[in-house]
Amino acid sequence: MALFVTNFVVGRMVPTLAAFFVLRAILDTASGEHPLPSIIAAMFLLGTQTTFRIPQAVQHVGCRELSLGVVALDQVTCAPSLTCYILSI
Repeated sequence: MALFVTNFVVGRMVPTLAAFFVLRAILDTASGEHPLPSIIAAMFLLGTQTTFRIPQAVQHVGCRELSLGVVALDQVTCAPSLTCYILSI
């Protein structure tokens, strides 16, 4: 079941639905309607694809390495609160 979700749903259905919503946003704009709902739906679908792959990355990389990666990203954005929270874990 997990292989079906990974390969078919996340790998094929999500990008196809996101492309549909992008095309729908273009058609909405061409017809004079507001494209924002279709754009948000496409962004949500592409976000779920990435969110689904985060637990797989934790299993392969490990929690310590992942937290160091988040600390590195946090230092780039100059937000020390997240760094302190991660280092306290």
